Amino acid sequence: DQALALSILPPPVSITTAALPGGQVTIAYGPATLAATGGTGSFTWSVTGGALPAGLSLSSGGVLNGTPTASGSFNVTVRATSGTVFAEQALALNILPPPVTIMTGSPLPPATIGVLYSQTLQATGGTGSFAWSVTAGALPAGLTLSSGGVLSGGATAVGTASFTAQAVSGPVNASKAFSLTVGYPTAISLAFQPGPSGSQCYAINAVLAPNIAVKTTDQNGNPVAGVLVNLVAVTNNGSKVVVSQPSAVSGATGLALFNTLSINKTGGYRLIASTTAPWPTASLQSGKFTISPSCP
Repeated sequence: DQALALSILPPPVSITTAALPGGQVTIAYGPATLAATGGTGSFTWSVTGGALPAGLSLSSGGVLNGTPTASGSFNVTVRATSGTVFAEQALALNILPPPVTIMTGSPLPPATIGVLYSQTLQATGGTGSFAWSVTAGALPAGLTLSSGGVLSGGATAVGTASFTAQAVSGPVNASKAFSLTVGYPTAISLAFQPGPSGSQCYAINAVLAPNIAVKTTDQNGNPVAGVLVNLVAVTNNGSKVVVSQPSAVSGATGLALFNTLSINKTGGYRLIASTTAPWPTASLQSGKFTISPSCP
């Protein structure tokens, strides 16, 4: 007779964790506990292939935790050992970039109707570059938000607008509610550019050349568009004479151009430019000039 030895191994090990939850840079991960069956019932875990994201570690007890410091898609092979038997499993782990935070506060700096406005929205996190858009509400009329986060344009209506802006950076994004108030300038200044002077003489019923223009600026010296500028001629004795073009609206450069202006009576004159409500009250008198049939 011959004695034989028979070795009985524990049951095979099977890793039952099929997928890992995703994580995000700067945010504590999990912890996620890996699971297996078989063997002797207790397991020692290790990484045998690939690499965990920087900042994460796998304990011998199968606990995956830490704070990721790099984003991306990672593939790792883990091993569960139980006595003399083991099993391996390939797992994928997706780590998102850091959360996006919109830094710009609300309400935004106020805008002035007719004055060019520019404000750049700021954000941090994500991949470091952002695509901006308005996802709810509406911007003030005349303003737009570029994909680079620049809110700009010339507001055309007074009031307070409420809107939500979103910053997208790769697979992550953030949104924030903003308000922006548009008002009239607190003051308007007028300046003839050019204007008539005592050295000028114009023909009767002929368009004044070079054309008369009135520059409109706000309290900060910014050109104001959309201002209705009224114009009358005043004789040396104070009588008002209606001119052929009694008003003009300032354009983007702040100039109200009187390009059809003529006067149908001879004599010495001044021009008076003025504004009316809702614009702040402003008035300006030109130098003296002459209307005469003998002038070119």
